[in-house]
Amino acid sequence: MVRARTVGRVPEVTRRSMHAKESAMNWSTIESNWIDYKATAKQQWQKISDEIIAGTAGKRDSLSAQVQQAYAINNEEAQRQISAWQSRQVEKPVAKQA
Repeated sequence: MVRARTVGRVPEVTRRSMHAKESAMNWSTIESNWIDYKATAKQQWQKISDEIIAGTAGKRDSLSAQVQQAYAINNEEAQRQISAWQSRQVEKPVAKQA
């Protein structure tokens, strides 16, 4: 039987999982800055037109519906893909005003 090494009292595997959740970008950040993220969404889901990607306005449910339709997948798979895409996003730097 393999046991997870513990650090403190929290197993290392659990610590890594907790850290991953803390560092994942909040969807509201993506939605409110959709203009900055829609290009990477288009790269991920190339079957979806630019107009449809833009039309989702960063709404997760809307994006999920479009991914489901374009790729003939169920909601669970669409949500899995969106979560994976979300985990790869980094916060865009805010342009400094002079």
